[in-house]
Amino acid sequence: MTPVNLTLERWLRLIAEVHMAIASGETEALMKRATGLRDVAAPVKGAGLAACQALRWGCLWFAHAEASARPGLKPVLLALAAEVERVLTPPEPEPVAVALSGSSAVPVDLFAEPDPAWTHRRDIGG
Repeated sequence: MTPVNLTLERWLRLIAEVHMAIASGETEALMKRATGLRDVAAPVKGAGLAACQALRWGCLWFAHAEASARPGLKPVLLALAAEVERVLTPPEPEPVAVALSGSSAVPVDLFAEPDPAWTHRRDIGG
């Protein structure tokens, strides 16, 4: 079971709010979510941190802008959202790389009893 990173989920939800606000024209939810992320650290460092903060400020800019200025801000906001999404989501490994790595996805039973130590002795072929 993979643990859930709630900070990451909050930033991904902001990206979803960007797309919903652009599609619907309703900016209230976007403004609230962007304001709520003011004290939430970005789940990445360096350039990714700067991109997350730029997206947050871009969302506030879009939400507070006049309706006549919003069509010009849409491409900027979508570009910021795409960059942050790229930074936050790890790239999928290519199938060729996975096949060459030799690792097979074998489920691991976390509650299984470990093998006895004597089965790992080299002198008996363990």
